[in-house]
Amino acid sequence: MNEEDKLLKILEIETNRVNHLDTILFNIKVWTTTLVIVLIGYTIGVYGFLLLTLIIIWLVNP
Repeated sequence: MNEEDKLLKILEIETNRVNHLDTILFNIKVWTTTLVIVLIGYTIGVYGFLLLTLIIIWLVNP
């Protein structure tokens, strides 16, 4: 292997590492978004009437 081939191999390895990290970060963002949406939905489901009442009171008395 000459020097150019070695550099190309190193570049390929680093590119694969960056792509792998991008995939990991994307998965973390997707799961975080999913969990936040689930928590918001659960909160609205449990405290929906209370939240609706508080919003109405806030809108009537600015």
